[in-house]
Amino acid sequence: MKHGLLVKLVRRIDSIWNYLKNLDDIDEWHYLGENSIIDTPLVIDGKKHISVGDNTHILRGLRLQVYNAPNDCETEPVIQIGSGCYIGFNMTILGLEKIKIGNDVLMASNILISSENHGMDPEGEVPYKWQELHGGVLKSVTVAG
Repeated sequence: MKHGLLVKLVRRIDSIWNYLKNLDDIDEWHYLGENSIIDTPLVIDGKKHISVGDNTHILRGLRLQVYNAPNDCETEPVIQIGSGCYIGFNMTILGLEKIKIGNDVLMASNILISSENHGMDPEGEVPYKWQELHGGVLKSVTVAG
């Protein structure tokens, strides 16, 4: 057996093991889809406000965090990842307000999606590194599929 094939097999077994471990806490998620795989290592905070659709594969290094979820998030999640998505390594999604990734979306590695901006003004005359941090929220972020 070639070394590359063995490495792929070990990674796949690790992904399956991670999925099986998540079955124990599947009730903590808003929705965790059938046949979806989230590779380890990962950081997830606020599972009850996060929805991942069916047949979605998310590679290692995922960070999903929901901060101060609005009251209406008991029925609709803050972070929604659609069905049939493939998300590359080291994806970070930080949700203070709604973030929706549609169905069948392919995303590269090392992406940050955030619905908060620390009150910074992207169109202001002062460069980011000299702007003061204070509360600032985008209303929503949508990535269409």
